Amino acid sequence: MTRKRISILIRAIEITLAFLTTMPSYTGASGTGTTGAQFLRLGAGARPVAMGNAFTAIADDANGPQYNAAGIAWAKHKEAIASYIDYLEGISYGYVGYIHPLPNGSTLGLALAYLDSGSIDQTDLAGSAIGTFSSTQSLLLMTYARTLGSKMSWGSNLKVFQQKIEQEKANGYAMDLGVIYKFWPRFSTGVNVQNLGPGVKFVQETDPLPLTIKAGAAYIFVADTLTLSADVKYQPKEDSKISENVGLEYWINQNLAVRAGYDTANISDIDNFNGITAGLGFQIAGFNLHYAWMPYGILGDTHRISVGYKW
Repeated sequence: MTRKRISILIRAIEITLAFLTTMPSYTGASGTGTTGAQFLRLGAGARPVAMGNAFTAIADDANGPQYNAAGIAWAKHKEAIASYIDYLEGISYGYVGYIHPLPNGSTLGLALAYLDSGSIDQTDLAGSAIGTFSSTQSLLLMTYARTLGSKMSWGSNLKVFQQKIEQEKANGYAMDLGVIYKFWPRFSTGVNVQNLGPGVKFVQETDPLPLTIKAGAAYIFVADTLTLSADVKYQPKEDSKISENVGLEYWINQNLAVRAGYDTANISDIDNFNGITAGLGFQIAGFNLHYAWMPYGILGDTHRISVGYKW
Protein backbone atom coordinates (compact mmCIF):
# COMPACT_ATOMS: atom_id res chain seq x y z
CA MET A 1 0.00 0.00 0.00
CA THR A 2 1.43 3.41 -0.97
CA ARG A 3 2.15 6.09 1.60
CA LYS A 4 -0.42 8.36 -0.07
CA ARG A 5 -3.17 5.74 0.27
CA ILE A 6 -2.16 5.08 3.87
CA SER A 7 -2.45 8.81 4.55
CA ILE A 8 -5.96 8.82 3.06
CA LEU A 9 -6.98 5.82 5.16
CA ILE A 10 -5.59 7.43 8.30
CA ARG A 11 -7.69 10.49 7.59
CA ALA A 12 -10.78 8.34 7.06
CA ILE A 13 -10.25 6.56 10.38
CA GLU A 14 -9.75 9.88 12.20
CA ILE A 15 -12.97 11.23 10.69
CA THR A 16 -14.82 8.10 11.82
CA LEU A 17 -13.52 8.54 15.37
CA ALA A 18 -14.38 12.24 15.34
CA PHE A 19 -17.86 11.30 14.18
CA LEU A 20 -18.25 8.91 17.11
CA THR A 21 -16.93 11.33 19.73
CA THR A 22 -18.65 14.52 18.55
CA MET A 23 -21.50 14.12 16.12
CA PRO A 24 -23.14 17.54 15.72
CA SER A 25 -24.87 16.52 12.52
CA TYR A 26 -24.83 13.86 9.86
CA THR A 27 -23.88 16.53 7.35
CA GLY A 28 -21.89 19.70 7.58
CA ALA A 29 -19.82 18.85 10.66
CA SER A 30 -17.34 21.63 10.10
CA GLY A 31 -14.97 20.70 12.89
CA THR A 32 -14.84 16.97 12.22
CA GLY A 33 -11.44 15.59 11.36
CA THR A 34 -9.50 18.84 11.83
CA THR A 35 -7.33 17.31 14.56
CA GLY A 36 -5.43 14.05 14.90
CA ALA A 37 -5.39 11.36 17.60
CA GLN A 38 -9.17 11.55 17.94
CA PHE A 39 -9.22 8.43 20.12
CA LEU A 40 -7.81 10.56 22.97
CA ARG A 41 -11.32 11.97 23.30
CA LEU A 42 -13.03 8.64 23.90
CA GLY A 43 -14.47 8.35 27.37
CA ALA A 44 -13.64 5.41 29.59
CA GLY A 45 -16.19 3.67 31.80
CA ALA A 46 -19.91 3.05 31.56
CA ARG A 47 -20.78 5.18 34.59
CA PRO A 48 -19.77 8.61 33.18
CA VAL A 49 -21.05 7.76 29.71
CA ALA A 50 -24.47 6.86 31.11
CA MET A 51 -24.45 10.29 32.80
CA GLY A 52 -24.04 12.02 29.45
CA ASN A 53 -20.27 12.43 29.99
CA ALA A 54 -21.06 15.19 32.53
CA PHE A 55 -18.30 14.06 34.88
CA THR A 56 -15.78 16.93 35.14
CA ALA A 57 -16.83 17.97 38.66
CA ILE A 58 -17.14 14.35 39.88
CA ALA A 59 -14.37 12.10 38.45
CA ASP A 60 -14.11 10.31 41.79
CA ASP A 61 -13.47 6.73 40.64
CA ALA A 62 -11.05 4.83 38.41
CA ASN A 63 -12.74 6.41 35.37
CA GLY A 64 -11.80 9.83 36.72
CA PRO A 65 -8.45 10.43 34.99
CA GLN A 66 -10.14 10.39 31.57
CA TYR A 67 -12.48 13.20 32.67
CA ASN A 68 -10.60 15.22 35.31
CA ALA A 69 -7.43 13.97 36.97
CA ALA A 70 -8.16 16.11 40.04
CA GLY A 71 -11.17 13.97 40.95
CA ILE A 72 -9.23 10.93 42.14
CA ALA A 73 -7.49 13.02 44.82
CA TRP A 74 -10.63 12.49 46.94
CA ALA A 75 -10.59 8.70 46.55
CA LYS A 76 -10.54 6.79 49.86
CA HIS A 77 -9.96 3.29 48.47
CA LYS A 78 -7.87 1.52 45.88
CA GLU A 79 -9.89 0.70 42.79
CA ALA A 80 -9.38 -1.24 39.57
CA ILE A 81 -11.70 -1.10 36.58
CA ALA A 82 -11.96 -2.72 33.16
CA SER A 83 -14.26 -1.48 30.38
CA TYR A 84 -15.19 -2.71 26.95
CA ILE A 85 -17.00 -0.66 24.33
CA ASP A 86 -18.60 -2.05 21.20
CA TYR A 87 -18.64 0.91 18.84
CA LEU A 88 -20.09 1.28 15.36
CA GLU A 89 -18.43 0.15 12.14
CA GLY A 90 -16.58 -2.72 13.85
CA ILE A 91 -14.57 -0.42 16.12
CA SER A 92 -13.90 -1.74 19.64
CA TYR A 93 -12.27 -0.01 22.60
CA GLY A 94 -10.88 -1.50 25.80
CA TYR A 95 -9.74 0.31 28.93
CA VAL A 96 -8.20 -0.84 32.21
CA GLY A 97 -7.41 1.56 35.05
CA TYR A 98 -6.17 1.56 38.62
CA ILE A 99 -6.05 4.28 41.29
CA HIS A 100 -4.03 4.13 44.52
CA PRO A 101 -4.58 6.69 47.30
CA LEU A 102 -1.52 7.60 49.38
CA PRO A 103 -1.48 8.65 53.07
CA ASN A 104 -0.42 12.24 52.31
CA GLY A 105 -3.59 13.25 50.40
CA SER A 106 -2.20 12.26 47.02
CA THR A 107 -3.48 9.61 44.63
CA LEU A 108 -1.69 7.85 41.79
CA GLY A 109 -3.39 6.43 38.72
CA LEU A 110 -2.39 4.19 35.86
CA ALA A 111 -4.46 3.21 32.81
CA LEU A 112 -4.10 1.45 29.49
CA ALA A 113 -6.45 1.83 26.53
CA TYR A 114 -6.54 0.04 23.20
CA LEU A 115 -8.66 0.75 20.14
CA ASP A 116 -9.04 -1.63 17.21
CA SER A 117 -10.66 -0.51 13.98
CA GLY A 118 -11.60 -4.06 13.03
CA SER A 119 -11.04 -5.57 9.62
CA ILE A 120 -10.94 -3.04 6.78
CA ASP A 121 -11.08 -4.08 3.12
CA GLN A 122 -7.95 -3.32 1.13
CA THR A 123 -8.17 -2.67 -2.62
CA ASP A 124 -5.74 -1.99 -5.42
CA LEU A 125 -5.83 1.07 -7.68
CA ALA A 126 -8.42 -0.61 -9.89
CA GLY A 127 -10.73 -1.14 -6.93
CA SER A 128 -10.28 -4.90 -6.75
CA ALA A 129 -10.14 -6.51 -3.30
CA ILE A 130 -6.66 -7.69 -2.37
CA GLY A 131 -7.16 -8.48 1.31
CA THR A 132 -7.79 -6.70 4.57
CA PHE A 133 -5.87 -4.66 7.12
CA SER A 134 -6.54 -3.05 10.47
CA SER A 135 -5.65 0.05 12.43
CA THR A 136 -4.83 0.07 16.13
CA GLN A 137 -4.32 2.86 18.63
CA SER A 138 -2.97 2.46 22.16
CA LEU A 139 -2.63 4.74 25.16
CA LEU A 140 -0.70 4.70 28.43
CA LEU A 141 -2.04 7.19 30.97
CA MET A 142 -0.25 8.09 34.23
CA THR A 143 -1.98 10.29 36.81
CA TYR A 144 -1.00 12.25 39.88
CA ALA A 145 -3.60 14.09 41.98
CA ARG A 146 -3.48 15.85 45.32
CA THR A 147 -5.87 17.62 47.66
CA LEU A 148 -5.14 21.21 48.71
CA GLY A 149 -6.88 21.59 52.03
CA SER A 150 -10.43 20.37 52.52
CA LYS A 151 -12.02 22.01 49.47
CA MET A 152 -9.66 21.93 46.51
CA SER A 153 -7.74 19.34 44.53
CA TRP A 154 -5.59 19.36 41.41
CA GLY A 155 -4.38 16.63 39.11
CA SER A 156 -2.41 15.95 35.96
CA ASN A 157 -2.23 13.19 33.37
CA LEU A 158 0.71 12.26 31.20
CA LYS A 159 -0.47 10.43 28.08
CA VAL A 160 1.82 8.44 25.81
CA PHE A 161 0.16 7.01 22.73
CA GLN A 162 0.80 5.18 19.48
CA GLN A 163 -1.22 4.92 16.29
CA LYS A 164 -0.55 2.19 13.76
CA ILE A 165 -1.89 1.38 10.31
CA GLU A 166 -0.19 -1.14 8.08
CA GLN A 167 3.57 -0.55 8.46
CA GLU A 168 3.18 3.09 9.45
CA LYS A 169 3.34 4.22 13.09
CA ALA A 170 2.97 7.54 14.87
CA ASN A 171 3.96 8.14 18.48
CA GLY A 172 2.99 11.11 20.60
CA TYR A 173 2.39 12.47 24.06
CA ALA A 174 0.01 14.87 25.75
CA MET A 175 -0.84 16.30 29.16
CA ASP A 176 -4.07 17.06 31.01
CA LEU A 177 -4.44 19.54 33.87
CA GLY A 178 -7.48 19.74 36.11
CA VAL A 179 -8.83 21.23 39.34
CA ILE A 180 -11.89 20.59 41.48
CA TYR A 181 -13.25 22.97 44.10
CA LYS A 182 -15.87 21.94 46.65
CA PHE A 183 -17.85 24.92 47.86
CA TRP A 184 -19.42 22.57 50.38
CA PRO A 185 -19.53 18.76 50.59
CA ARG A 186 -22.55 18.43 48.31
CA PHE A 187 -21.60 21.01 45.67
CA SER A 188 -18.43 20.81 43.56
CA THR A 189 -17.09 22.49 40.45
CA GLY A 190 -14.30 21.47 38.13
CA VAL A 191 -12.17 22.70 35.24
CA ASN A 192 -10.08 20.46 33.01
CA VAL A 193 -7.78 21.11 30.06
CA GLN A 194 -7.09 18.00 28.01
CA ASN A 195 -4.56 17.03 25.35
CA LEU A 196 -1.95 19.73 25.71
CA GLY A 197 1.03 18.86 23.55
CA PRO A 198 2.64 18.96 20.12
CA GLY A 199 0.86 17.65 17.08
CA VAL A 200 1.08 14.06 15.91
CA LYS A 201 2.80 13.27 12.60
CA PHE A 202 1.52 10.32 10.59
CA VAL A 203 3.27 9.61 7.26
CA GLN A 204 3.91 13.16 6.01
CA GLU A 205 1.10 15.09 7.69
CA THR A 206 1.15 16.68 11.14
CA ASP A 207 -2.17 17.31 12.87
CA PRO A 208 -2.77 19.18 16.15
CA LEU A 209 -4.04 17.23 19.13
CA PRO A 210 -7.76 17.51 20.01
CA LEU A 211 -7.38 20.20 22.67
CA THR A 212 -10.45 20.29 24.92
CA ILE A 213 -11.36 22.68 27.75
CA LYS A 214 -14.16 21.64 30.09
CA ALA A 215 -15.92 23.22 33.06
CA GLY A 216 -18.52 21.46 35.16
CA ALA A 217 -20.59 21.44 38.34
CA ALA A 218 -22.27 18.71 40.38
CA TYR A 219 -24.73 18.75 43.27
CA ILE A 220 -25.85 15.90 45.53
CA PHE A 221 -29.49 15.85 46.66
CA VAL A 222 -31.88 13.63 48.60
CA ALA A 223 -29.78 12.22 51.43
CA ASP A 224 -26.75 11.63 49.18
CA THR A 225 -28.68 9.42 46.76
CA LEU A 226 -29.23 11.75 43.78
CA THR A 227 -26.44 13.53 41.91
CA LEU A 228 -27.04 16.07 39.15
CA SER A 229 -24.13 17.23 37.00
CA ALA A 230 -23.51 19.52 34.04
CA ASP A 231 -20.52 20.30 31.82
CA VAL A 232 -19.63 22.80 29.12
CA LYS A 233 -16.96 21.71 26.65
CA TYR A 234 -14.93 23.97 24.34
CA GLN A 235 -12.75 22.70 21.48
CA PRO A 236 -10.65 25.60 20.15
CA LYS A 237 -8.87 23.52 17.49
CA GLU A 238 -12.15 22.35 15.96
CA ASP A 239 -13.83 25.53 14.79
CA SER A 240 -14.26 26.63 18.43
CA LYS A 241 -16.96 24.04 18.92
CA ILE A 242 -18.96 24.31 22.17
CA SER A 243 -21.18 21.54 23.54
CA GLU A 244 -23.02 20.84 26.78
CA ASN A 245 -23.55 17.74 28.89
CA VAL A 246 -26.01 17.01 31.70
CA GLY A 247 -26.38 13.87 33.75
CA LEU A 248 -27.98 12.32 36.80
CA GLU A 249 -27.30 9.34 39.01
CA TYR A 250 -29.84 7.98 41.49
CA TRP A 251 -29.09 5.19 43.96
CA ILE A 252 -32.33 3.33 44.55
CA ASN A 253 -30.66 1.53 47.43
CA GLN A 254 -27.09 0.78 48.49
CA ASN A 255 -26.66 -1.70 45.65
CA LEU A 256 -28.52 -0.41 42.59
CA ALA A 257 -28.27 2.87 40.65
CA VAL A 258 -29.99 4.24 37.56
CA ARG A 259 -28.38 6.87 35.37
CA ALA A 260 -29.36 9.11 32.48
CA GLY A 261 -27.82 11.97 30.58
CA TYR A 262 -27.81 14.21 27.56
CA ASP A 263 -24.74 15.00 25.45
CA THR A 264 -25.33 17.77 22.93
CA ALA A 265 -22.14 16.82 21.05
CA ASN A 266 -24.03 13.74 19.84
CA ILE A 267 -27.18 15.47 18.65
CA SER A 268 -28.06 14.93 15.01
CA ASP A 269 -31.59 13.56 14.87
CA ILE A 270 -33.66 13.88 18.05
CA ASP A 271 -36.30 11.53 16.63
CA ASN A 272 -33.71 8.76 16.92
CA PHE A 273 -32.68 9.68 20.47
CA ASN A 274 -29.26 11.09 19.59
CA GLY A 275 -27.68 12.76 22.59
CA ILE A 276 -29.62 10.71 25.14
CA THR A 277 -27.72 8.25 27.33
CA ALA A 278 -28.84 5.82 30.01
CA GLY A 279 -27.47 3.06 32.18
CA LEU A 280 -27.46 1.01 35.35
CA GLY A 281 -24.98 0.41 38.15
CA PHE A 282 -24.69 -2.40 40.66
CA GLN A 283 -22.33 -2.73 43.61
CA ILE A 284 -21.89 -5.18 46.47
CA ALA A 285 -18.98 -5.92 48.81
CA GLY A 286 -16.54 -3.79 46.79
CA PHE A 287 -17.49 -5.31 43.44
CA ASN A 288 -19.24 -3.07 40.90
CA LEU A 289 -20.80 -3.57 37.48
CA HIS A 290 -21.95 -0.76 35.20
CA TYR A 291 -23.74 -0.60 31.87
CA ALA A 292 -24.28 2.35 29.50
CA TRP A 293 -26.35 2.73 26.35
CA MET A 294 -25.74 5.48 23.80
CA PRO A 295 -27.73 5.48 20.54
CA TYR A 296 -26.51 6.91 17.22
CA GLY A 297 -29.84 7.13 15.47
CA ILE A 298 -30.03 5.31 12.15
CA LEU A 299 -26.48 4.03 12.62
CA GLY A 300 -27.45 1.90 15.59
CA ASP A 301 -26.71 1.77 19.31
CA THR A 302 -23.48 1.45 21.27
CA HIS A 303 -23.09 -0.46 24.53
CA ARG A 304 -20.48 -0.23 27.27
CA ILE A 305 -19.77 -2.60 30.11
CA SER A 306 -17.47 -1.82 33.05
CA VAL A 307 -16.50 -4.07 35.92
CA GLY A 308 -14.48 -2.96 38.91
CA TYR A 309 -13.38 -3.72 42.40
CA LYS A 310 -12.73 -1.32 45.29
CA TRP A 311 -10.84 -2.20 48.45
